[in-house]
Amino acid sequence: MSAIMDSFGTLFFSCINQEREFGEKDERTLTVVNHLAGVTDRLGRADEAEALFRRALAGREETLGKNHPETMITVNNLALLLDAKKGNAALGTEADQMYRRALPFTPRLKE
Repeated sequence: MSAIMDSFGTLFFSCINQEREFGEKDERTLTVVNHLAGVTDRLGRADEAEALFRRALAGREETLGKNHPETMITVNNLALLLDAKKGNAALGTEADQMYRRALPFTPRLKE
């Protein structure tokens, strides 16, 4: 858990610095926010992680576009988090909708 806490601290301060230097909608800042959300989730703070993923998603959709590969990474990350929070809820959930949105952009396995 100590390594995760170290990652959290590093990413948190990196996020603040990125935001100060480049702005909250800059791609570099949004990448750090996305990573910070992942670490926050691993710390068991799912509600805070969800807010961070949503922030990263909104920023990426606005600056990169709804179908950009980096946007799709955040869509998938948020879907995974929502799925876990809802206990693998049935079709029609927000998580399912996000999975469906990201699916066309998911690399296919070679047969």
